[in-house]
Amino acid sequence: MSDKPKILILDDEEDLLATYKDLLTNLPSKPEIYTTTNGARAVAMLDAEQFSLLITDLHMPEIDGFQVLAIVRRRFPELKILAISSVLEEQYRARAYSLGVDMCWQKPGTENEIKMFFDCIESLLEERPSEGFRGIQNKSLVDLIQLECICRNSTTLKVISGGIEGKIYILDGEIIDAEFGNLTGDIAFKKLISLKKGSFEYLPAVTERERKIFSSTDGLLLDAAQTIDETTAEDKSEVPDASETGDRTALVKPVIAMSKIDGVDFILIGELKSPQPSDSWGVDDSKNLHKWISNTVQLWRSFGDKFLCGELKDIFLYGHHCKVVLKTKENKLLCAGFKATVNNETIPNLMKDVIALWV
Repeated sequence: MSDKPKILILDDEEDLLATYKDLLTNLPSKPEIYTTTNGARAVAMLDAEQFSLLITDLHMPEIDGFQVLAIVRRRFPELKILAISSVLEEQYRARAYSLGVDMCWQKPGTENEIKMFFDCIESLLEERPSEGFRGIQNKSLVDLIQLECICRNSTTLKVISGGIEGKIYILDGEIIDAEFGNLTGDIAFKKLISLKKGSFEYLPAVTERERKIFSSTDGLLLDAAQTIDETTAEDKSEVPDASETGDRTALVKPVIAMSKIDGVDFILIGELKSPQPSDSWGVDDSKNLHKWISNTVQLWRSFGDKFLCGELKDIFLYGHHCKVVLKTKENKLLCAGFKATVNNETIPNLMKDVIALWV
């Protein structure tokens, strides 16, 4: 008996079936490919043999894909299902997920889309681990969002994990907002992206949603990957018992704790005249930024000495793309960057939280 996974493809276009069969045979797992153009025949084949994955078109004559899904999910609850369609409108996507499919795809056209499509199929054929999201159990939520953005989709992604719900709003392949409890924007997105497992549901796109996330999708996902790596590193490190330390929060790196404050875009801490910073978060070129901060602080301190203005305490710089606050304490430096969307009046209060963690 062969140990190779078996894939059944259901589509009314015979030419497409032949193409899929030729391409999918070359997947790393070397699956056995079976095809049919008829929904009733597909159900009969699933009855006769044990398959690892069903790939079905949603729009077919006679018995369409939705009818097949309703039958298959009831009779073969453990079977993994990938639904495809030439035109995947949001109501069809939502209906397919409500019927229990593991993944829903618009038929790929570009080389990049085809590669992502095959990667998705390969992941569905792998053994299901304990973590991940329904449909791509060995992938993170970052991968799931990336699929939507690459395909330039517009949708609302509802994420559910351990009774916690949140939403990520995607419009034309760009992340425009997120919500998590009372949080919205970047901070809500970071909270959601840190979830390690759960399930998701596609809802219709909300085109009139006010945009609160202005960072590029690539930048958001890179930042998310960094946050996940940092969280994983913290989880894996040996942490003393709280009874021994008195306070577990004191063990978290200050810049990581500061990054959790709503609206914070980047953090850098260091010492005056030092060639490089002590630590940073969210900064691409921390060494040059630290040099600029050090020079700026020394320049304004010299102005204060010359005009007898007293000790320099804070520098507030508000621009169109970012808002920056420089804080000094003797030879210590703190630079906190805030999102452009943060209200100017709230920044002093946010800085109090940042400074408390710095001190």
